[in-house]
Amino acid sequence: MPALPVAKRQAHAFLSYSHKNKAIADKLHYWLDRVAGLKIWYDSVAIDGGDSFQRKIEQGIASSRCIIRLISEESLKSTWVKREYERAFNHQVSYPQFRIIAVRVDDCVIEDGFMADALFIDMPNGELTTEFCRQLLSAIYPTDLSLNFGST
Repeated sequence: MPALPVAKRQAHAFLSYSHKNKAIADKLHYWLDRVAGLKIWYDSVAIDGGDSFQRKIEQGIASSRCIIRLISEESLKSTWVKREYERAFNHQVSYPQFRIIAVRVDDCVIEDGFMADALFIDMPNGELTTEFCRQLLSAIYPTDLSLNFGST
């Protein structure tokens, strides 16, 4: 079944992370969901016991407008995070408006290849700073001029 056009999808974002960074992912999910009011596909909420993890991931990406990838030393070693990125990258080929947003949560070094040419939004020490939140919302909604805080 083909995915809906990106702008009409139910979830604003799919949150991809290493489970070793779950505390950071939980904090970001809470802020995006409860404070910013966005619907986020988050495995802790979207996957129940007995579900096919792979199928749910594919459905989650297809029902989201973008993917937010938390990049860390741990996530760069995670097979599942790499699989999610590959699925998102392949999805973007068919749906160019689908965005891949990379958020770096530590001082990890990206080697050649796996997201080496991506621009990152830094989340210093995994903390939700005002500047990080502004940059993330601007990445999720790049054409929304109301997110340019301080401009008239």
